[in-house]
Parts: sequence; C-alpha cells; structure tokens
Amino acid sequence: MAQDKKRKLESDSSRHRSKAQKMSHQRFDSSAYTTSQKNTIAQFTSVTGAERAQAAKLLKAANWNLQVATNNYYGAAQTAPAQAALEALFEKYRAYGSDRTNMDVTATQRYFTDIGVNFEDASSFVASQIVQSPSLGEVTKEGFVKGWSALSCDTITKQKNAIASYKANLGADTNKKVLENVYKHAFTLLMQSPQQRSADKEACIEIWKILLSAPSLDWRAPNAPWLKLWIDFIQKRQSVKVITRDQWNHVLKFATESMADPTLGFHSEEQSWPSIIDEFAAEMKEYLSKSQASEEMEF
Repeated sequence: MAQDKKRKLESDSSRHRSKAQKMSHQRFDSSAYTTSQKNTIAQFTSVTGAERAQAAKLLKAANWNLQVATNNYYGAAQTAPAQAALEALFEKYRAYGSDRTNMDVTATQRYFTDIGVNFEDASSFVASQIVQSPSLGEVTKEGFVKGWSALSCDTITKQKNAIASYKANLGADTNKKVLENVYKHAFTLLMQSPQQRSADKEACIEIWKILLSAPSLDWRAPNAPWLKLWIDFIQKRQSVKVITRDQWNHVLKFATESMADPTLGFHSEEQSWPSIIDEFAAEMKEYLSKSQASEEMEF
C-alpha cells in the first residue's frame, strides 16, 4: 500500500510539473498586439522575468497598467523578509551621507548611480517619483520602502532593471499614468519649502526638455514641433517669471491632447485652461493656419 501511495504521489507530481511547464511555455503571438502593447510586455518581462505569454495575460487583466500587473504578479502583500531587505538596503546607502535619518545628496547620488540613473535624463525623475523624494537629492526610508515594495524590487539589480525599463518606455501609450505621475512629481522636486506654490520658469523649461521629448513623451507632430514652439513662446513672455503647479499640470494635458489632435480642435477658451495655455493655443492656431495656407499656395 505504501508503494502504491508513493507511485501515486510521484505520478501526481510529474503531472503537475508537466502542466506547469506547458503553461510557462505558452505560445506568444506577437502579431496580436500593438507596438505599444509589445513594448509594455517587454517592460514587464524585464522587471519580473516572466514569460511573454504570462506577461500579456496579466497586462490584459490589468487593462495594460504596468504597475497593477506587476503587483498582481508578485502579490499585493510584501513579505517581512522583502521589507527587511529594503530597509537594510536603505540604511546601507544612507550611511554614505551625513544625515542620520534620510539619504542626503551625497548618499542619493551614490544610490542613484548604482541603479543606473543618469542625472541628465528622465531616469532621475523616474527614480525620484518611485521613492517619492521630497526634494532634489533627498530620499526618506518610508518613501524608499513603500515605493520599491509596490514594484516588488528589493535588490539593486531589480531596481536597476525597473529604472531602465520605465525610462525606455515612458512615452508609450500604455504608460500614460506612469508618465503623469513622474511629470507631476518633478514639479514637487522644484519646491524648496511646503509653502512654495510656484517654480522658476527656467528650471521648468529644462525639465520640459527632458520629459516632453523622446524617449519620454515626444511632443511634436508632422505639422508642428510643439515642444520647441512652447519653449520659444514661454521664453518670450518676459512677464512670466514662475510657473504654478496648475500651469505645469496643464502643459502635460495640452501636450497629450495636441498629439492626438494636432489641429488643436480640442481647445476652447471656454474650458478651464490657464490663461497662458489659452494664449499659446491662440498663437499656435494662427501658426497652423499660416502653415496650411503656405502649403496650399505651393501646391
């Protein structure tokens, strides 16, 4: 009887292994997905190491929301060992600086360098948003542990892969929410105190050049180099010294909608756009009209 039971257990085990192997090697039909979806699948597999077929299934279920799919893959709850590992990792890098509570500029620079952050591109804003940096060059333990726990990245290697993947796909249609979160947090980084409500115009321009150009949101259209036109417009406004958070947020909204509708038909002064956006839209509609008239004359 004992031998029969043993043989049954071995048979069941073999059957389960066979089923698992079959599921893990499901055929992946790339032709069934858009380029944007395939980029998100690649991003998911880069972070998790999952098979493409499994990645596609989880992303579909999460309505192509990368963070939700990643959380579902690993499980919503973090284990105590994972949190302990993140806390230890934080303390390791905090010790490179002089602050006894948070990572200061020195410690953050060392940490960001180790996870592949380039301080001249979007990866610095991606990393800062993930760990919810309260200001440039500062990382708190709470933000560090919560941010990386949400992505189930408890090692430098996982974090480095996540940063590289997010940066490469930040402008993808399926990552609109990720870009929005990164973009909005970038404004927070410019605040020097909780009471501050606006940021220096020139500092904002430098961030727009990074977050509103490829590989982030490539803000341009065949008939208009939108980012260049916006920067030229805002620089000529000598009376504009600072940018408010509301103006900052609406620039991204305008950029996104102008890419979907380069004729700017979506814009109306009756809507709740900031006046600076209304002025830009009016000038750009005139620009588009002149461009079209010029093209018709040449034709």
